[in-house]
Amino acid sequence: MTSLKSDYSIDGVVTSLVLHPHQYERCYSSILYGFHTTYVFQAAVLGQQLSELDAAVPRVLAISTSNKNQSHRQELSRWWHMHPFAVPTGLDMTSMRKSFLWTLPCKTVAFFDIDHLPLEGAALQR
Repeated sequence: MTSLKSDYSIDGVVTSLVLHPHQYERCYSSILYGFHTTYVFQAAVLGQQLSELDAAVPRVLAISTSNKNQSHRQELSRWWHMHPFAVPTGLDMTSMRKSFLWTLPCKTVAFFDIDHLPLEGAALQR
């Protein structure tokens, strides 16, 4: 399958999402827009916790291309596969926060906000 491009308009801004072939049947994911140290730390903790709870399912972090901090990216790559996205100029992110999940190379996505912390429960025990 090749990538597909979809144009749409939100708040008067026309933008595009590039939809990628499914690299993973299913994945856990989150989105990181900025690189405030707190958010990076939260993403690392979430990725590590998901890895410990269910290592068989890949973790894919949608990450803004505006982030140029290589040390943060390197640290996060210990727990996440990185999936970069670019926020179009003039787009109000308050109305588009999770639209970039459509671009993940996963058929099925279980999304976690960056400040969520999944805990092991009876349903996760195998």
